[in-house]
Amino acid sequence: MESHGITMFTRQEITFLEEYERVMKPISNALDQLQSEKYSYLGCLLPVILNLEKSLEAVGNGLTGSLVYCRPLLVAVKAAVKTRFRAQFEERDYQLASSLHPHYKFMWTRIWDETRVPEMKELVVQEVANYLRRADPEESQPVTASQQPSVVPPSQLAYDSDDGDANMESLLRAAQNRMSTSSVTGQQAYSERARELVKTWDATPVTEIKKPLEDEAFLGNPILIDLFCQTNTGVVSSAACERFFSMGKDTLRAKRSNLSDKNFESLMFLRGNAHLWAVPGARKRRELARRPPHPVLEKLMGKCM
Repeated sequence: MESHGITMFTRQEITFLEEYERVMKPISNALDQLQSEKYSYLGCLLPVILNLEKSLEAVGNGLTGSLVYCRPLLVAVKAAVKTRFRAQFEERDYQLASSLHPHYKFMWTRIWDETRVPEMKELVVQEVANYLRRADPEESQPVTASQQPSVVPPSQLAYDSDDGDANMESLLRAAQNRMSTSSVTGQQAYSERARELVKTWDATPVTEIKKPLEDEAFLGNPILIDLFCQTNTGVVSSAACERFFSMGKDTLRAKRSNLSDKNFESLMFLRGNAHLWAVPGARKRRELARRPPHPVLEKLMGKCM
């Protein structure tokens, strides 16, 4: 439709664009969250996907308006998201990462499946108990001969009666029971401490996603901090890597086709940290030449301080 030389959209086209915007908006919001270098940890993936599915469900239920043209698109997007991320929801690494994130804790599990909250809590309890066991100096030290339980060798057993074999078996069985009982008792002690810590941590309010992850978010407990670092080190987006490699510029041109891996790594490292070595050198040369300060160099120097 044209009016005075200006192309105008029809009513149907405008309706289609409005519906397309409603369907795709949750996806764009999820991508923005997952591409954030500062807040996008591995533990953010499952909660963000759950929020995406919930938002798409709201669009399908007509909470933001009925769909006339884009309902097939909505159905396809929902099916694609579920197919793509169904496996991640059953992987232990992703579950631990989300459960140990102070902004989500076990809240994401309650949204996903309320019946699986005890399972996620037990998973975190086991991880904390294993951490306590590894950190225990008594567990990490090798057992010496003096610390081992004394078991009388069969050759030194005295047979005072015809039932000597039965006495030997009972002594060996008693020693084995003492060893197993001691191991079980130690494991129960770690599990109880871990269960109490996880219970206290779950009872505290979640932190804001854009608030820096401070010690207070983890109750100031180094165990929770270390486990968060171990499980949330990975990021769920390649945006940071792509941005880093975009600084390479001419490092992969034909004139450097024989560039070795080691030299390429060194070049990328130097280029990515140029503000630490190139900028101070340029500033020093300007001072020696008695030229006035350059505003860009001064701004970059401020970042180095």
